[in-house]
Amino acid sequence: MELSLAKCQCGDKVKILKLNVGYNARINLINMGLLLNTELVVSRKSFFAGPLLLSVSGTEIALGRGLATKIIVEKI
Repeated sequence: MELSLAKCQCGDKVKILKLNVGYNARINLINMGLLLNTELVVSRKSFFAGPLLLSVSGTEIALGRGLATKIIVEKI
């Protein structure tokens, strides 16, 4: 089932399917290690607004909600 990264809950383990972002944002995500088929865990998420804390290959990354809505993932 496909959903945006922003709609995932804390503790969800997901795999990135699509990056619906522009060129510069795609380059930034790639530099952070967020590539297609990358598995990650949503470590923390605030209820209303604010960034998501993601765990990717042992590294924690903070990602804003706006960008997280454009990343399509599936739960694994």
